[in-house]
Amino acid sequence: MIDDSIIELGILTALAELGGGARRKEVLGAIERRFGALLELDDTRRRPSGRDVVWKNRASFVRNALVDQGLLQPTRCSGWGVWALTARGEARAATLASEVVLCPAFRSIAIDVAGRMRDGHSVGLVPGETTFTDNALLHLAVNFRASIRIQRFTVNQEASNGADWEWWIRERHGYVGFRVQAKRVHPHLGRVALDQPAAKGVRSRFPRQIDAFSENCRRDRIAGLYCMYNDARLATSGLVLAPPGPCPHGPDNADLWGCSLVLVDTAMRLANDRALDASTVLGAGIPWHRLVCRSTRRTLTASVFDAFSQMRAAELALRRRVRERRGERMANHPSEPELGPAPAVEPPEEVLEAFIQGHGFVEHSRSEDLAGLVLIDATRAADLAARQ
Repeated sequence: MIDDSIIELGILTALAELGGGARRKEVLGAIERRFGALLELDDTRRRPSGRDVVWKNRASFVRNALVDQGLLQPTRCSGWGVWALTARGEARAATLASEVVLCPAFRSIAIDVAGRMRDGHSVGLVPGETTFTDNALLHLAVNFRASIRIQRFTVNQEASNGADWEWWIRERHGYVGFRVQAKRVHPHLGRVALDQPAAKGVRSRFPRQIDAFSENCRRDRIAGLYCMYNDARLATSGLVLAPPGPCPHGPDNADLWGCSLVLVDTAMRLANDRALDASTVLGAGIPWHRLVCRSTRRTLTASVFDAFSQMRAAELALRRRVRERRGERMANHPSEPELGPAPAVEPPEEVLEAFIQGHGFVEHSRSEDLAGLVLIDATRAADLAARQ
Protein backbone atom coordinates (compact mmCIF):
# COMPACT_ATOMS: atom_id res chain seq x y z
CA MET A 1 0.00 0.00 0.00
CA ILE A 2 1.09 3.58 -0.55
CA ASP A 3 3.16 4.83 2.36
CA ASP A 4 1.73 7.45 4.71
CA SER A 5 4.87 9.55 4.19
CA ILE A 6 3.99 9.91 0.49
CA ILE A 7 0.43 10.97 1.38
CA GLU A 8 1.84 13.50 3.87
CA LEU A 9 4.24 14.85 1.24
CA GLY A 10 1.36 15.03 -1.24
CA ILE A 11 -0.95 16.92 1.14
CA LEU A 12 1.63 19.56 2.05
CA THR A 13 2.91 20.18 -1.48
CA ALA A 14 -0.60 20.09 -3.00
CA LEU A 15 -1.87 22.69 -0.51
CA ALA A 16 1.12 24.91 -1.24
CA GLU A 17 0.37 24.70 -4.97
CA LEU A 18 -3.33 25.38 -4.32
CA GLY A 19 -2.61 28.63 -2.48
CA GLY A 20 -2.42 27.30 1.06
CA GLY A 21 -5.94 25.95 1.35
CA ALA A 22 -8.43 23.93 -0.70
CA ARG A 23 -11.32 21.53 -0.38
CA ARG A 24 -10.48 17.90 0.37
CA LYS A 25 -11.49 16.77 -3.11
CA GLU A 26 -9.08 19.20 -4.77
CA VAL A 27 -6.19 18.15 -2.54
CA LEU A 28 -6.77 14.45 -3.13
CA GLY A 29 -7.08 15.07 -6.86
CA ALA A 30 -3.69 16.82 -6.89
CA ILE A 31 -2.11 13.93 -4.97
CA GLU A 32 -3.60 11.36 -7.35
CA ARG A 33 -2.29 13.21 -10.40
CA ARG A 34 1.25 13.24 -9.02
CA PHE A 35 1.49 9.90 -7.21
CA GLY A 36 -1.39 7.91 -8.68
CA ALA A 37 0.86 5.25 -10.16
CA LEU A 38 2.09 4.40 -6.65
CA LEU A 39 -1.42 3.36 -5.61
CA GLU A 40 -1.89 -0.39 -5.40
CA LEU A 41 -5.06 -2.42 -5.75
CA ASP A 42 -5.66 -2.44 -1.99
CA ASP A 43 -5.35 1.36 -1.97
CA THR A 44 -8.03 1.87 -4.63
CA ARG A 45 -10.68 -0.56 -3.42
CA ARG A 46 -13.73 0.84 -1.66
CA ARG A 47 -14.14 0.54 2.05
CA PRO A 48 -16.92 -1.76 3.35
CA SER A 49 -19.17 1.26 3.84
CA GLY A 50 -18.77 2.07 0.15
CA ARG A 51 -18.48 5.78 0.89
CA ASP A 52 -14.76 6.21 0.21
CA VAL A 53 -11.73 4.41 -1.23
CA VAL A 54 -9.07 3.14 1.16
CA TRP A 55 -6.24 5.55 0.36
CA LYS A 56 -8.48 8.62 0.53
CA ASN A 57 -9.77 7.52 3.91
CA ARG A 58 -6.16 7.08 5.08
CA ALA A 59 -5.40 10.57 3.75
CA SER A 60 -7.99 11.96 6.17
CA PHE A 61 -6.18 10.29 9.08
CA VAL A 62 -2.83 11.63 7.81
CA ARG A 63 -4.46 15.07 7.62
CA ASN A 64 -5.57 14.73 11.26
CA ALA A 65 -2.01 13.81 12.24
CA LEU A 66 -0.75 16.93 10.47
CA VAL A 67 -3.28 18.99 12.43
CA ASP A 68 -1.94 17.49 15.66
CA GLN A 69 1.59 18.46 14.54
CA GLY A 70 0.47 22.04 13.99
CA LEU A 71 1.06 21.90 10.23
CA LEU A 72 -2.60 22.04 9.17
CA GLN A 73 -5.42 24.11 10.61
CA PRO A 74 -8.19 22.37 12.55
CA THR A 75 -11.66 22.37 11.02
CA ARG A 76 -12.91 25.13 13.32
CA CYS A 77 -10.34 27.47 11.70
CA SER A 78 -10.23 26.25 8.10
CA GLY A 79 -13.95 25.55 7.67
CA TRP A 80 -15.80 22.30 7.07
CA GLY A 81 -14.32 20.22 4.25
CA VAL A 82 -11.40 22.61 3.76
CA TRP A 83 -7.78 21.65 4.39
CA ALA A 84 -5.43 24.57 5.04
CA LEU A 85 -1.81 25.07 6.04
CA THR A 86 -0.77 26.84 9.23
CA ALA A 87 2.24 29.16 9.25
CA ARG A 88 4.37 26.19 10.29
CA GLY A 89 2.81 24.12 7.53
CA GLU A 90 3.62 26.78 4.96
CA ALA A 91 7.24 26.79 6.12
CA ARG A 92 7.40 23.00 5.94
CA ALA A 93 5.83 22.96 2.47
CA ALA A 94 8.30 25.64 1.35
CA THR A 95 11.16 23.47 2.60
CA LEU A 96 9.80 20.49 0.68
CA ALA A 97 9.54 22.63 -2.45
CA SER A 98 13.11 23.83 -2.03
CA GLU A 99 14.35 20.25 -1.60
CA VAL A 100 12.89 19.22 -4.98
CA VAL A 101 11.90 15.73 -3.82
CA LEU A 102 11.96 13.86 -7.12
CA CYS A 103 12.10 10.24 -5.94
CA PRO A 104 8.32 9.67 -5.49
CA ALA A 105 7.68 11.05 -8.98
CA PHE A 106 10.38 8.81 -10.46
CA ARG A 107 8.89 5.83 -8.66
CA SER A 108 5.45 6.73 -9.97
CA ILE A 109 6.69 7.03 -13.56
CA ALA A 110 8.47 3.66 -13.41
CA ILE A 111 5.39 1.89 -12.05
CA ASP A 112 3.25 3.55 -14.72
CA VAL A 113 5.63 2.37 -17.47
CA ALA A 114 5.52 -1.22 -16.21
CA GLY A 115 1.72 -1.13 -16.10
CA ARG A 116 1.41 0.30 -19.60
CA MET A 117 3.81 -2.35 -20.89
CA ARG A 118 1.57 -5.04 -19.42
CA ASP A 119 -1.61 -3.45 -20.74
CA GLY A 120 -0.09 -2.94 -24.17
CA HIS A 121 1.22 -6.49 -24.27
CA SER A 122 -2.25 -7.85 -23.50
CA VAL A 123 -3.74 -6.16 -26.59
CA GLY A 124 -0.70 -6.13 -28.87
CA LEU A 125 -0.17 -2.36 -28.63
CA VAL A 126 2.89 -1.61 -26.50
CA PRO A 127 3.95 2.07 -26.62
CA GLY A 128 7.33 2.90 -28.11
CA GLU A 129 10.39 4.54 -26.57
CA THR A 130 9.43 8.04 -27.68
CA THR A 131 5.97 7.77 -26.13
CA PHE A 132 7.35 6.57 -22.81
CA THR A 133 9.98 9.34 -22.83
CA ASP A 134 7.46 12.04 -23.69
CA ASN A 135 5.08 10.89 -20.94
CA ALA A 136 7.86 10.75 -18.34
CA LEU A 137 9.19 14.20 -19.18
CA LEU A 138 5.68 15.67 -19.33
CA HIS A 139 4.95 14.28 -15.86
CA LEU A 140 8.10 15.92 -14.46
CA ALA A 141 7.54 19.22 -16.25
CA VAL A 142 3.92 19.56 -15.10
CA ASN A 143 4.48 18.49 -11.51
CA PHE A 144 7.67 20.47 -10.92
CA ARG A 145 6.91 23.71 -12.74
CA ALA A 146 8.97 25.78 -10.30
CA SER A 147 12.18 23.83 -10.77
CA ILE A 148 12.21 21.81 -14.01
CA ARG A 149 12.43 23.07 -17.57
CA ILE A 150 12.47 20.67 -20.52
CA GLN A 151 13.39 21.62 -24.07
CA ARG A 152 13.05 19.37 -27.11
CA PHE A 153 15.39 19.92 -30.06
CA THR A 154 14.74 19.27 -33.75
CA VAL A 155 13.43 16.03 -35.20
CA ASN A 156 16.55 15.60 -37.35
CA GLN A 157 18.80 15.71 -34.31
CA GLU A 158 16.70 13.15 -32.50
CA ALA A 159 16.72 10.83 -35.51
CA SER A 160 20.51 10.87 -35.67
CA ASN A 161 21.03 9.51 -32.18
CA GLY A 162 17.70 8.36 -30.73
CA ALA A 163 16.03 9.65 -27.58
CA ASP A 164 19.24 11.13 -26.20
CA TRP A 165 18.64 13.74 -23.49
CA GLU A 166 21.12 15.75 -21.50
CA TRP A 167 20.19 16.39 -17.86
CA TRP A 168 21.62 19.13 -15.63
CA ILE A 169 20.89 19.65 -11.94
CA ARG A 170 21.80 22.91 -10.23
CA GLU A 171 22.11 23.37 -6.48
CA ARG A 172 23.71 26.12 -4.43
CA HIS A 173 27.02 24.28 -4.19
CA GLY A 174 27.35 23.30 -7.84
CA TYR A 175 26.10 21.36 -10.86
CA VAL A 176 25.92 17.78 -12.08
CA GLY A 177 25.21 16.67 -15.65
CA PHE A 178 24.71 13.41 -17.52
CA ARG A 179 23.03 12.04 -20.64
CA VAL A 180 20.26 9.50 -21.00
CA GLN A 181 19.35 7.44 -24.03
CA ALA A 182 16.12 5.41 -23.95
CA LYS A 183 15.54 1.81 -24.98
CA ARG A 184 12.46 -0.33 -24.66
CA VAL A 185 12.75 -4.00 -23.83
CA HIS A 186 11.13 -5.92 -26.69
CA PRO A 187 7.76 -7.03 -25.24
CA HIS A 188 7.84 -10.43 -26.98
CA LEU A 189 11.52 -11.29 -27.37
CA GLY A 190 12.66 -9.94 -24.00
CA ARG A 191 15.66 -8.35 -25.69
CA VAL A 192 17.26 -4.89 -25.53
CA ALA A 193 18.46 -3.50 -28.88
CA LEU A 194 21.81 -2.20 -27.68
CA ASP A 195 23.21 -3.39 -31.02
CA GLN A 196 20.93 -1.11 -33.06
CA PRO A 197 22.71 0.21 -36.19
CA ALA A 198 23.57 3.88 -36.27
CA ALA A 199 21.52 6.25 -38.39
CA LYS A 200 22.56 6.36 -42.05
CA GLY A 201 24.08 9.79 -41.74
CA VAL A 202 26.62 8.68 -39.13
CA ARG A 203 27.05 4.99 -40.02
CA SER A 204 30.28 5.65 -41.88
CA ARG A 205 31.88 6.71 -38.58
CA PHE A 206 29.93 4.59 -36.10
CA PRO A 207 28.50 1.16 -36.99
CA ARG A 208 26.08 1.12 -34.06
CA GLN A 209 24.03 3.74 -32.26
CA ILE A 210 25.74 2.84 -28.99
CA ASP A 211 29.16 3.58 -30.53
CA ALA A 212 28.02 7.08 -31.46
CA PHE A 213 26.45 7.67 -28.04
CA SER A 214 29.53 6.48 -26.15
CA GLU A 215 31.96 8.45 -28.31
CA ASN A 216 29.91 11.65 -28.03
CA CYS A 217 29.83 11.30 -24.23
CA ARG A 218 33.62 10.88 -24.17
CA ARG A 219 34.09 13.81 -26.52
CA ASP A 220 31.97 16.11 -24.38
CA ARG A 221 33.31 14.66 -21.09
CA ILE A 222 29.92 13.80 -19.67
CA ALA A 223 28.57 10.52 -18.28
CA GLY A 224 26.04 8.49 -20.26
CA LEU A 225 23.20 6.23 -19.15
CA TYR A 226 20.75 3.94 -20.89
CA CYS A 227 17.20 4.00 -19.53
CA MET A 228 15.32 0.77 -20.27
CA TYR A 229 11.51 0.88 -20.33
CA ASN A 230 10.17 -2.54 -19.45
CA ASP A 231 7.95 -4.75 -17.38
CA ALA A 232 10.15 -7.19 -15.51
CA ARG A 233 7.36 -9.77 -15.43
CA LEU A 234 6.99 -9.78 -19.20
CA ALA A 235 10.55 -9.12 -20.34
CA THR A 236 11.66 -12.71 -19.83
CA SER A 237 10.49 -15.65 -17.78
CA GLY A 238 14.00 -16.10 -16.38
CA LEU A 239 14.43 -12.56 -15.08
CA VAL A 240 15.65 -12.41 -11.49
CA LEU A 241 16.35 -8.95 -10.11
CA ALA A 242 17.80 -7.88 -6.80
CA PRO A 243 15.50 -5.74 -4.65
CA PRO A 244 15.84 -2.04 -5.57
CA GLY A 245 17.11 -1.34 -2.07
CA PRO A 246 15.77 0.67 0.88
CA CYS A 247 13.97 3.86 -0.06
CA PRO A 248 12.38 6.32 2.38
CA HIS A 249 9.65 7.08 -0.15
CA GLY A 250 7.99 3.67 -0.30
CA PRO A 251 8.44 -0.12 -0.21
CA ASP A 252 10.17 -2.31 -2.77
CA ASN A 253 8.10 -3.15 -5.82
CA ALA A 254 9.07 -5.15 -8.91
CA ASP A 255 7.46 -2.46 -11.08
CA LEU A 256 10.10 0.02 -9.92
CA TRP A 257 12.28 -1.63 -12.57
CA GLY A 258 9.89 -0.19 -15.19
CA CYS A 259 12.57 2.44 -15.79
CA SER A 260 16.02 0.91 -15.25
CA LEU A 261 19.40 2.58 -15.68
CA VAL A 262 22.63 1.05 -17.04
CA LEU A 263 25.96 2.81 -17.57
CA VAL A 264 26.86 3.33 -21.22
CA ASP A 265 30.12 1.44 -20.46
CA THR A 266 28.14 -1.53 -19.16
CA ALA A 267 25.78 -1.35 -22.13
CA MET A 268 28.77 -1.32 -24.50
CA ARG A 269 30.26 -4.42 -22.86
CA LEU A 270 26.93 -6.24 -23.08
CA ALA A 271 26.49 -5.23 -26.72
CA ASN A 272 29.99 -6.46 -27.58
CA ASP A 273 29.31 -9.75 -25.77
CA ARG A 274 25.87 -9.97 -27.42
CA ALA A 275 24.36 -10.43 -23.97
CA LEU A 276 21.20 -8.51 -24.81
CA ASP A 277 18.51 -10.50 -22.99
CA ALA A 278 16.55 -8.43 -20.49
CA SER A 279 17.64 -10.60 -17.58
CA THR A 280 21.30 -9.75 -18.16
CA VAL A 281 20.84 -6.09 -19.10
CA LEU A 282 18.47 -5.12 -16.30
CA GLY A 283 20.45 -7.15 -13.80
CA ALA A 284 23.45 -4.93 -14.57
CA GLY A 285 21.61 -1.74 -13.64
CA ILE A 286 19.47 -0.04 -11.02
CA PRO A 287 15.88 1.28 -10.91
CA TRP A 288 15.97 4.89 -12.05
CA HIS A 289 14.48 6.34 -8.86
CA ARG A 290 17.76 5.40 -7.13
CA LEU A 291 19.39 8.20 -9.12
CA VAL A 292 17.47 10.89 -7.23
CA CYS A 293 16.53 9.12 -4.00
CA ARG A 294 18.06 10.95 -1.08
CA SER A 295 17.75 11.30 2.64
CA THR A 296 17.52 14.67 4.34
CA ARG A 297 21.27 14.48 4.96
CA ARG A 298 22.20 14.41 1.28
CA THR A 299 21.82 16.86 -1.55
CA LEU A 300 20.25 15.98 -4.86
CA THR A 301 23.56 16.22 -6.70
CA ALA A 302 25.20 13.98 -4.09
CA SER A 303 22.53 11.34 -4.77
CA VAL A 304 23.35 11.41 -8.48
CA PHE A 305 27.06 10.97 -7.77
CA ASP A 306 26.33 8.15 -5.32
CA ALA A 307 24.25 6.27 -7.89
CA PHE A 308 26.91 6.65 -10.57
CA SER A 309 29.63 5.60 -8.13
CA GLN A 310 27.75 2.42 -7.27
CA MET A 311 27.22 1.52 -10.93
CA ARG A 312 30.82 2.30 -11.87
CA ALA A 313 32.15 0.28 -8.92
CA ALA A 314 29.98 -2.70 -9.89
CA GLU A 315 31.18 -2.54 -13.51
CA LEU A 316 34.85 -2.30 -12.48
CA ALA A 317 34.45 -5.22 -10.06
CA LEU A 318 32.91 -7.39 -12.78
CA ARG A 319 35.69 -6.53 -15.23
CA ARG A 320 38.25 -7.37 -12.56
CA ARG A 321 36.66 -10.79 -12.01
CA VAL A 322 36.66 -11.44 -15.77
CA ARG A 323 40.35 -10.59 -16.04
CA GLU A 324 41.13 -12.83 -13.07
CA ARG A 325 39.31 -15.74 -14.73
CA ARG A 326 41.31 -15.18 -17.92
CA GLY A 327 44.56 -15.42 -16.00
CA GLU A 328 47.95 -15.51 -17.63
CA ARG A 329 46.57 -17.08 -20.80
CA MET A 330 44.95 -13.75 -21.64
CA ALA A 331 48.01 -11.65 -20.86
CA ASN A 332 48.30 -10.54 -24.46
CA HIS A 333 44.58 -9.98 -24.94
CA PRO A 334 43.61 -6.32 -25.49
CA SER A 335 42.45 -4.92 -22.17
CA GLU A 336 38.98 -3.55 -21.63
CA PRO A 337 38.72 0.17 -22.41
CA GLU A 338 38.72 2.53 -19.47
CA LEU A 339 35.35 3.64 -18.16
CA GLY A 340 33.92 6.76 -19.72
CA PRO A 341 33.56 10.12 -18.00
CA ALA A 342 31.94 10.60 -14.61
CA PRO A 343 29.00 13.02 -14.33
CA ALA A 344 30.05 16.49 -15.46
CA VAL A 345 30.25 19.38 -13.02
CA GLU A 346 30.86 22.28 -15.41
CA PRO A 347 27.86 23.05 -17.65
CA PRO A 348 28.49 24.30 -21.19
CA GLU A 349 28.07 28.02 -21.63
CA GLU A 350 24.56 27.82 -23.10
CA VAL A 351 23.30 25.66 -20.20
CA LEU A 352 24.91 27.90 -17.59
CA GLU A 353 23.31 30.94 -19.23
CA ALA A 354 19.89 29.26 -19.23
CA PHE A 355 20.16 28.63 -15.49
CA ILE A 356 21.33 32.17 -14.76
CA GLN A 357 18.62 33.80 -16.87
CA GLY A 358 16.01 31.52 -15.36
CA HIS A 359 14.02 30.84 -18.53
CA GLY A 360 15.45 27.33 -18.90
CA PHE A 361 15.94 27.39 -22.68
CA VAL A 362 19.07 27.42 -24.82
CA GLU A 363 19.52 28.91 -28.27
CA HIS A 364 21.99 26.29 -29.52
CA SER A 365 23.17 22.96 -28.18
CA ARG A 366 26.87 22.16 -28.13
CA SER A 367 26.01 18.70 -29.50
CA GLU A 368 23.91 18.19 -32.61
CA ASP A 369 23.20 14.65 -31.43
CA LEU A 370 20.93 15.66 -28.55
CA ALA A 371 17.18 15.22 -28.69
CA GLY A 372 16.58 17.59 -25.80
CA LEU A 373 17.62 19.15 -22.53
CA VAL A 374 16.32 18.74 -18.97
CA LEU A 375 17.21 21.47 -16.45
CA ILE A 376 16.48 20.92 -12.76
CA ASP A 377 17.09 24.10 -10.81
CA ALA A 378 16.91 23.40 -7.07
CA THR A 379 18.17 26.89 -6.24
CA ARG A 380 15.28 28.49 -8.10
CA ALA A 381 12.80 26.35 -6.17
CA ALA A 382 14.50 27.40 -2.94
CA ASP A 383 14.31 31.08 -3.87
CA LEU A 384 10.62 30.78 -4.73
CA ALA A 385 9.96 28.97 -1.45
CA ALA A 386 11.79 31.67 0.49
CA ARG A 387 9.52 34.35 -0.99
CA GLN A 388 6.32 32.51 -0.02
